[in-house]
Amino acid sequence: MFRTTSRIVLPLRSRNCCGGRAFEKNGRRSPTLAPFLSEPEFIVTSFNHCCYRLPPEEIAYVRFVLESYDGIGWIRTLDPRVGLVEISYPACQAADADRLLKAIADETGMSPVDFPGDYHPL
Repeated sequence: MFRTTSRIVLPLRSRNCCGGRAFEKNGRRSPTLAPFLSEPEFIVTSFNHCCYRLPPEEIAYVRFVLESYDGIGWIRTLDPRVGLVEISYPACQAADADRLLKAIADETGMSPVDFPGDYHPL
């Protein structure tokens, strides 16, 4: 198959963190971010990585469609001259991502290929 999987650890905001807002210190707003008052929480998720070839002029369109489905997947151009791209998506979104990628493939002529020999995952 033309798919690989990686595991990534993502930090979540601690419940005790004020986020990006300034916090009060001695009655004045501090321009710095509030420090974590406890250890941040983490999640571990798996990502599927697929390699596709498509007409180079279609890369921007595919990127636009993937980004419009907020969080369903990401595209990385591996070789713009031949239209070689890597598409990654969370394993929990696999069913939706596969349906979307099939629709994009039907529309643009995108086809799955093996990863190149010099491929380095992010």
